[in-house]
This record gives sequence, C-alpha cells and structure tokens, in this order.
Amino acid sequence: MIFLGIVLFLLLVVAHEYGHFLVAKRNGVEVEEFGIGFPPRLVGKKLGKGIFEAYYSINLLPLGGFVRLKGENDADRQEGSFGVAHLRAKARIILAGVGMNFLVAVLIFFVLALFGLPQLVEGQFSIGSDKKITTDDVIAAVIEQQSPAGRAGLKQGDVLVSIAGRQVHTADDVFELPKEFAGKEVDIELIREGAMQKVSVTLPNGVFDSFTGITFDPDGGFPVLVTAVAEGSPAADAGVQVGDRVQLGTEGLPGAANLVYGQGDVNDFLRQVNESVGQSVEIAMHRLDESSVATVQTATIQVNEEGYHGRLGIGPFHKQAYRSTWSAPLVAIGTAMQLAWLTLAGLGGLVANLFTGNFSEATSTVSGPVGIVAILGDISLIGFNYLLFFIGIISLTLAVMNALPIPALDGGRLFVTLLFRALKKPLTPKTEQAIHGTGMALLLLMVFLVTIVDVRRFF
Repeated sequence: MIFLGIVLFLLLVVAHEYGHFLVAKRNGVEVEEFGIGFPPRLVGKKLGKGIFEAYYSINLLPLGGFVRLKGENDADRQEGSFGVAHLRAKARIILAGVGMNFLVAVLIFFVLALFGLPQLVEGQFSIGSDKKITTDDVIAAVIEQQSPAGRAGLKQGDVLVSIAGRQVHTADDVFELPKEFAGKEVDIELIREGAMQKVSVTLPNGVFDSFTGITFDPDGGFPVLVTAVAEGSPAADAGVQVGDRVQLGTEGLPGAANLVYGQGDVNDFLRQVNESVGQSVEIAMHRLDESSVATVQTATIQVNEEGYHGRLGIGPFHKQAYRSTWSAPLVAIGTAMQLAWLTLAGLGGLVANLFTGNFSEATSTVSGPVGIVAILGDISLIGFNYLLFFIGIISLTLAVMNALPIPALDGGRLFVTLLFRALKKPLTPKTEQAIHGTGMALLLLMVFLVTIVDVRRFF
C-alpha cells in the first residue's frame, strides 16, 4: 500500500502541472512539452487533439512532472508565448496548479465523505444531521518491541478492545487503565484481521518512557530509579542498567554520595526528556557509589501530549471515521478550507520559529520527501481511507505553499510579475531568472536540510 501512496503523491504533482497545461492552452499559450518525471527523457511523442494536443514525455527521475510553455519569460514577445498573454491570463495560468491541487483535495474528501472520512482534527467540519460514525476504534499505532506489549506479541494495527476486563474507549484508557495493575499479569483483548484474540501481559512497576527506553519506579525518589531498560533504546546504548538512578545533566557529580534526593520526580524527568526530543543530551547514571555520564540522542516518536507510552509500551491511536450522504459535497469543501487554514497557520508558526532561532521546533513540524515516504508507510498500516486522506492533505499543502509569494513558486511568480507592473519597470529575462533562480536554490537547500532531519528522525 505504501507503493500506492507514493504513486498517488506523484500524481498530485502531475495534476498540478496539468492545471497549468489546460489553462495555458485555453488562453492561447502554446505548450512545448508536458513531462511526467524529470529529464533525462526516456520516451516522448505528440499526442491528443484540440486542447489536449501536446508533446508528452516520460522521463527518468520519478519526482513529479513539468509543463514547458512557449516563451515562459514575462518579456517574451513571440506569438503564442506566455510573455504576450494578457496579465489576467498570466494570473490564471500561474494559479491554475494551485486550483487543481485544491480541487483534487476536495474530490478526495468528497469520496471519503461518502464512505468513511477520517476524523483527525478537533472540531473537524461536519454536518451533524447527516453524520454517521462508521469507525470508532483504538488501535496500536506504535509498539515498543522490548516493552510488555511488544514481548506479548501485540502488533501495529491491532484494535484494542479491553485491558484487564475494562473496555478501551479512548487512547487515554491505554495509558490510565494499566496504572491500576502495576506488577500484575493482565489480559488484553484485541481484534486482529477481523478475529478476536486475547494475550496476557505482565506490567512492570514503573512508568515507561519511549524516548529513552527506560521504565522508572514512580515512587523511587529523584534521581529516578530504573526498573527496566528497552533493548536497542538510546538508554541501553548509553549503558543504563536496571537499578541505576538517572538524571539529565551532571548536577551532583562526581559521586553518588553527593546526590540530593527529592528535587523532582519521574514526571520532571520525562518532561525534560520530552523537551529535548531529537537532541543530544547528557544523562548521568548513578550506580552504587559511582557516577558516570553519557551523551545520548533521544528518540523522536511522540504519540501523545506527554511524550511517553505509559506502562504497556503501546502508542495508541483513536481511529474514527464518519460518513455523509447529501452533505458530502459541503463536508468536502468545508474540510478542505478548514485544513487549508490550519496548514497556513502551521506555516506561519514555522516561519516564526525560524526567525526566533527555534530551529529544533521548526524542523519538528515539517517533513521532506523522505519523511513523507516514512509517514505513508505508517499511515498505510491504519487503513486505505487514512492513506487517501493524507494524500488529500498533501494536495492541500501543495496548493497553499504554491499560493504563497515565494520566488520560484507559483505565488512568487505572480507576485514578482505584479510588482514590476506596479513599479512600471520591465521584467527582463535576466532579472526574472535571477529572482526565481535564487528562490529555487534556497528551496532546494531547505529540502536538503529537512531531508537530513528526516533521516535522523525516521531511521
């Protein structure tokens, strides 16, 4: 299913470019080539009739597509070129890709609304009188392999029905219910591939932190007492052992005898770890009468607001979907507009973090091609409707991003054209190429940096 997700993602870029293609043809601008993928060219041929007639090519690099218009510079004066088109025609051609991506998102949401639209956003748009819940399950989205749940054989995608005889209704139940049975063996009822199953899990006495892989004694004082260490976790790599007392930082070193107990608790430690997600931090280990320090890279998996999994080692996900009938078109448009606004707000937060120097927070909110592929893999485990919903969100993101006045993007091209019109100055090919070439170089640099972050985050 992940392969299907990648194909759908590539089709979004092709659809974007075909929007430019169709509107350019309708406004008298000749299209010299419509390419699927990027050169070098594999095959090419002139196909189609009327508005669809053009030279089509399939290229080696499967990274999207492109449309090459005749005379793409604003100053070009050849007949049938983009340069001689009226300003309003140019605006329509430039923004056609944005419109196509928004339309694709609406169509995806419309289809999902008819069969089962995932509910991921609090207060997600719907019409109550025509809303029928089709899915309401809590599933295991993340399983720590060395946790109690992992050792018991739970798998990603399992639907959690009950824990110790208590029904699981929300993701919070997965964190709260086991707290009553610390140190005991409990049964977990689950549904896997449509069949009800039951597994037995022995819960440790402690709070499990997925970032470090440590299970803590909640009443063991501070520095916190380690009761279990997950194999292959950052803590295990750093040499943390059961019975150690650990803290972030080096306060109280060099000897364990210098430790001052009672200056914090497990939650303080978890909060500190949560705030250092993806960063290199020092963790002090106090063992018998000696202390040592190791630098570890904390994990980046976050499955709830607290940033840790609780005692089971399960990252739960509340899988909800609803269906509409007569209101499906309205739900599709409303959802698209709501998510587009949230995307714009998120981009605003990203820019604010970059300008304030909060690069860690900024990079944690974006993903590049590597991150998208990794996310597609995770979402494909939840269900096809979630995969399709994510593709719709990507289409919206492409629309919003390309509408922004950023050089090299569609909105930037229109902004520069309008700016030079307002200044009554000619936009020469050299100036236009310099502006958008610089913008493209900066965008490629950003993609490169985000890709590095994605590799560290997901692999």
